[in-house]
Amino acid sequence: GDLGEKKLLVDSDLREVSTETGFNFERSIVSPSVFVETVKERGLLPDLRAITVVVCDVHSDSTPDARRWSAKQTIALHAAWSAYFRAAGVDHVEFLEKCPWEKSDGAEIAWGGAQ
Repeated sequence: GDLGEKKLLVDSDLREVSTETGFNFERSIVSPSVFVETVKERGLLPDLRAITVVVCDVHSDSTPDARRWSAKQTIALHAAWSAYFRAAGVDHVEFLEKCPWEKSDGAEIAWGGAQ
């Protein structure tokens, strides 16, 4: 790719649980507009213009706090975070279930970028 290309790699399930914002996406996901408005009000929206974002470990599995996670919640989660990244100036965000640098056995491997 372009030598000037910047990529932000985020290893997170994006299920925001924050006392600062009052969000607990494990239990309920707010609308994209409420999410963006809240993070803007709290100064939590960085300038990510000209940066490609890849988010991995975004899964649809149940957890102790989200025992009945559904496909509908996954869609809502993607919508909220897509709006966040767009508001931060990102042109392209990609959501992956697994990180490219992790093997199936959990070991880490070297990763030189998108294949």
